[in-house]
Amino acid sequence: MVTQQSHLGINYVNSVAVVTFLDKNIRWEGKGDLVNAVSTELIAIANDEQNILLDFQGVTYFDESMIGKLVTFWQKMRKKCKIVMCNVEGFLLESMLVKRLDLLFGFQAGRTQEQALRLFD
Repeated sequence: MVTQQSHLGINYVNSVAVVTFLDKNIRWEGKGDLVNAVSTELIAIANDEQNILLDFQGVTYFDESMIGKLVTFWQKMRKKCKIVMCNVEGFLLESMLVKRLDLLFGFQAGRTQEQALRLFD
């Protein structure tokens, strides 16, 4: 079953909510409406789930404000649900590695969705 909110797609695989980002460039525009909307949707999903896979396939850019929202999201949800990332590549990978977010989120370069789903077993 696939459901879609305005900026995120959700596909359920077994007990895992696979969240995809529908916007390819997630940046603070004007008043930060896009970043805030994505963050709000992530938290709404996490409030209902125990296992979340954030799939960044196709996302080519996000800025510092989105990184901050991801860290805040992880801090709020880490005791409630398991969060795994996949398809973190290119600019996103470089940005996250510079900030050492691989240690926080436990992602690996080149991890596919299929590989990431195995981490929930």
